[in-house]
Amino acid sequence: MRNSLSAKLSPKRLLPVAAAVCALLVLAGCGSNGMSNLSGTNPSTAATSNASSPSAPASGTTAPTVPSTPSTPSTPSTPTTPGIGASSPLPTPPANATVFSNIDESTDNWDDCSDCAGGTVTTDYWTAANQTTPSMDGASREFYVGGPAWADVLWYKRFGPLNSASHFLWDFYVYFDTASAANTWSAEYDVFQSINGQEFMMGSECVFGENIWHVWDSLHGQWVDIPVPCPRVVPNTWHHIQWYMDRPSSTTYHYDTLVVDGTAYTVDRTFTANPIDWEDVIGVQWQLDVDGNGNPLHEWIDKATFTVW
Repeated sequence: MRNSLSAKLSPKRLLPVAAAVCALLVLAGCGSNGMSNLSGTNPSTAATSNASSPSAPASGTTAPTVPSTPSTPSTPSTPTTPGIGASSPLPTPPANATVFSNIDESTDNWDDCSDCAGGTVTTDYWTAANQTTPSMDGASREFYVGGPAWADVLWYKRFGPLNSASHFLWDFYVYFDTASAANTWSAEYDVFQSINGQEFMMGSECVFGENIWHVWDSLHGQWVDIPVPCPRVVPNTWHHIQWYMDRPSSTTYHYDTLVVDGTAYTVDRTFTANPIDWEDVIGVQWQLDVDGNGNPLHEWIDKATFTVW
């Protein structure tokens, strides 16, 4: 659970026992493939990264704010029929929407960091594009973090400023091998936008270790439970995540709908932006959080599309 670029502190650091990384629900499979590189060795096609400070959207970040301990998960909300269109919970983007397709296959404007992610800092991590196994379209992206206990790593992709965008439809697939599905504490999936010194950190995380989804309260720097369960996923299977969010005003952002493997949940939570010393930018990010045993983790993403208007 983490921090993303705004240095949010992970709630797990406050938990006394299993101590406290957007993903999913009893996630029924969307199809499975073999696994690649289950050891910590970076594949030959990987673009190796290290733990040096990334080129952040702008210099300067706000000081971390320790979030309160997560509350007891509430009763799951009633799922609705998923899809895109007038009769579904996901809107149909207008013809003039900006679409970023196959984000996982791109190699530019990717950055990463561990010291920004809110947990134990590690140098044992990397990401690799164009992985053929597993993949849905022949080219997935793999994330790896090797520990130690409670280590966190954030990978983020920037698209530059798009200040007119106020609607965000994020669609991608994730895949965990057997060991990672059993040991990932949490997986984080965030959309971020900075406009005129205001940060809209539309963060979310599936906390497998607590069977609950969280969303990020940017102003108060804390995770907030939503009534959506997140049990450990079926391994060696692709799982589909879809988020629709919007920015209803110049100072607020709204979590509309989360869809996991075809089950849609109405989230309907609004939060206020926080001031930040960033350049104007928009982007998406993924994060992995290691559990208290320090087991290495792999996550693959594929068919990642970000649509804004």
